[in-house]
Amino acid sequence: MLNNILNRESVNGNLCRDVKLLFEEQKEEWPFLKQKFGNLSNVEVRTIKLGDFSAALQFNPDRIHSTSADIDKRLVQPGECFLCSANRPKEQRGIQYGKYFEILCNPYPILNDHFTIVKLKHSSQSLVLHLREFLNITKDLGTEFTLFYNGPRCGASAPGHMHFQAITKNTLPIEKDFEILKGEFIKCKYSTDKISAGISKNYGRYFIAIESSSDKEIILFFKTLHAILKKITAPGQEPLMNVLANYENDLWRLIIFPRAKHRPSHYFEYAEKQILVSPASVDLGGLMITPRKEDFEKITKEILLEIFRQVTVTKEMFEYLCSKLV
Repeated sequence: MLNNILNRESVNGNLCRDVKLLFEEQKEEWPFLKQKFGNLSNVEVRTIKLGDFSAALQFNPDRIHSTSADIDKRLVQPGECFLCSANRPKEQRGIQYGKYFEILCNPYPILNDHFTIVKLKHSSQSLVLHLREFLNITKDLGTEFTLFYNGPRCGASAPGHMHFQAITKNTLPIEKDFEILKGEFIKCKYSTDKISAGISKNYGRYFIAIESSSDKEIILFFKTLHAILKKITAPGQEPLMNVLANYENDLWRLIIFPRAKHRPSHYFEYAEKQILVSPASVDLGGLMITPRKEDFEKITKEILLEIFRQVTVTKEMFEYLCSKLV
């Protein structure tokens, strides 16, 4: 039996094994978690062809609270934050990772493996301030998991508390499409023999990809990109972005989706015109989560591409990025 918080340094360097053990024990100890993961057997998935590539829709009613969250209300103090240890269910336990983070089972899963990596101290989402930890955890979970980060105003359901998430590796369409897309990247001038950086323009949404075996090179590039994106972001806020990351064959890969806004216009329509989706990393990776059956059934290729177009950077923003990066 694991303690309430098991220190990462005491578990012999196999983090994938440890989180799977945590998950199995938590299912026995926490009936709510077991029920929610059991519900995944009932989710529906359908594929939509987007030209040469495909995306998937997932009908998952348990994600309704995340999709419809009032982000302004969730920029809360520690006393109200559901990720702070004092406010979690008594059954929820985790694995401490290093000095600053803790790994928890996510009780509202998207896939059969879904974890939330939470900062022990309550502080706002900011990837640039926690990128080294993000890369370290990605490496330690890299054999079986993909990590992702949702910015505080583009998908994070707890924007007031710093966290990452981890899901089963190679389940998102973009992970399967990456090598094909890579051949068409616009090469960044920052690419060197130590880091490969490029921009994709032929995937229905723009993204920037980084590959390197050097965490220092990734951090340096990311800080450069962060500074560029800050120029098209409201002062005082983190640039809107979603990030997917994995580690394989001694190489980190980061896929960064610069964002234009939090939600598409479809979210704010009324009656039958409304489509309740709130795209984040997983959605932009090609698995759109729809908590309502009517939205799952009505979304077409044209609607999906319009949603992607609205929430990611505009053509003008993209051209600005290209002028700075290419």
